[in-house]
Amino acid sequence: MSQRELFDVAEVGERKVLPSAARASSRSKATPAPVGTGPVGETCRTCAHYTRVVHNDYSYPKCGLMQADWTRGPGSDIKASYDACRLFEPRTTGPDNQPTKE
Repeated sequence: MSQRELFDVAEVGERKVLPSAARASSRSKATPAPVGTGPVGETCRTCAHYTRVVHNDYSYPKCGLMQADWTRGPGSDIKASYDACRLFEPRTTGPDNQPTKE
């Protein structure tokens, strides 16, 4: 008797590959809403809630809406390139915290 018969394992077909937004939201608990549910073309980097926490010589990207759930590890880190979530708010300051010109 083979292992496949012994454990009653079905044949594995093509592996399903999720789009990047689906992969990010399925593995990341660092965002307040599923990644990719916000405005098209916007990312976490362009959101008002995007925050970088500095510790020693490193900085860690976080979502300000999730501050109560921040860990001291990678579990609460986000990627600036994540597609925006439905709680996206446009940034009113530039990267140097100066007001943007409209």
